[in-house]
Amino acid sequence: MAALLLLVACGASVDEAMAPVAAEVAPVALTAERCNGNFIAHTLAHTTDVPGGNDVRMFEANGGGVAINDLDGDGDMDIVLANHAGPNSILWND
Repeated sequence: MAALLLLVACGASVDEAMAPVAAEVAPVALTAERCNGNFIAHTLAHTTDVPGGNDVRMFEANGGGVAINDLDGDGDMDIVLANHAGPNSILWND
């Protein structure tokens, strides 16, 4: 059944092009202060106690994160990397 659905879906021809999708673009509101790279550290509990005395590690396989924005207001996109196993990093695009 799945193979039949795949053949039907992939075998269809497209007679007309799809219309482009309209997208709104808005500038990011920035303050006049420049980012100085200082952040406030917060301690989080990374374990949960369970009956029997065992710990469940909530972030044992948690991936890192990435954020891209113009942090210093110079018009260039900067990159922030969140690392679980090491220090976080800011890559300033000068």
